[in-house]
Amino acid sequence: MSEDLPIRHQLNRARLFLGEGQGELALPLLMSINTEDEQLKRLHDYLMGWYYVLARRWEEARVLLRPLAHVDEKHLPETPIERELLVKNLLLLGDIAVNMSMYEDASVHYLHCLNVLHERRVHLPSVRIRARYSLGMACTMLGRYGTAVQYFEDAIRLCKYYDDESELPQIYHNFCDAKRKQGDFINALEYGKQALEMYREREDYLNEANMRNVLGTIYRQMGDFQESLRCYTASLTLTMLEQEKGKIAGWVLLVLNSASLAELHLIEHRYGDAKDYSDIAMQRVEQVRRPNIRALAYMVAGKVAQAEARQHAGTQKERVALEEAVRRFEQAGQNMQGLQVYSSMAELYVDWAEVLEALGRTRDALKCWQRGFESLEKLY
Repeated sequence: MSEDLPIRHQLNRARLFLGEGQGELALPLLMSINTEDEQLKRLHDYLMGWYYVLARRWEEARVLLRPLAHVDEKHLPETPIERELLVKNLLLLGDIAVNMSMYEDASVHYLHCLNVLHERRVHLPSVRIRARYSLGMACTMLGRYGTAVQYFEDAIRLCKYYDDESELPQIYHNFCDAKRKQGDFINALEYGKQALEMYREREDYLNEANMRNVLGTIYRQMGDFQESLRCYTASLTLTMLEQEKGKIAGWVLLVLNSASLAELHLIEHRYGDAKDYSDIAMQRVEQVRRPNIRALAYMVAGKVAQAEARQHAGTQKERVALEEAVRRFEQAGQNMQGLQVYSSMAELYVDWAEVLEALGRTRDALKCWQRGFESLEKLY
């Protein structure tokens, strides 16, 4: 990992230049980078694609960005009109940044997209809608819930204005998550159930599974563990059916649901069940390409080991379990490196620090506490 630091520093410098619109300064840094690390290569290609969009070099942008995009073909840029190419590529950059858990970057792209739509009077209703609710989702992940709610409400108004309901399930889905994180569980459930019904009507099974997972988390936070279990189990069942069809996204939801069930059982003090589901997540985690999901699975595995240590307090098994927790938290930290998931980072470092303190590693624990506070400062 230490060998990658110089490359990460160069990529971060290039990212800062691009964010300031100084592509000519970012290009030499990006051209000098050569890496075999898959995660760093994806980040490099994304930044290089960002440069090509700013430079209006559409063909080079297409070659680099399309392999990184996990969106419907209808959302990919195909138009001879330059200003339309610009807004569609900015929207695509935002979507790629979201897939890479780089929410600050995503908000920059979506805002740029909205500004171009307004200033150049580009009439693309679907892009106007998607850019707004996508920006709302990025704001949610950055802890800016009030701003997120405003963008979701704007997107819903535009859907009604243009008589276009195609994006409503995703809007309600993300609106639900924002309300959940605000602690407004009643409205979160209302929006989530509307999204769920629309997914079911459209036979969109993967998004239905994803929505059921979110509903399970809401019920868990409300203390309704029975309903939470029902939602998580239904989501896992749908996920396994879709995974059997060879859909890659099924692996993501399989790991996510397994980790969610492990967390639920931890809260209920059902440690054996928590360990079983955590083990399922660990068996499949390396088949998932999204580092934020891998990080979540490792973090939950660390919490399970931490709980096991408490059960064996004062014995040799306690130390073994604590060392296992440290190993899992380290793996979570490695997968979070370079991501803009500050809330998850803060949670990770708090748990990690507690385990290190229990092992008597006070200096290392202090570093984790410091990183946790730094993550919270970035969140708001």
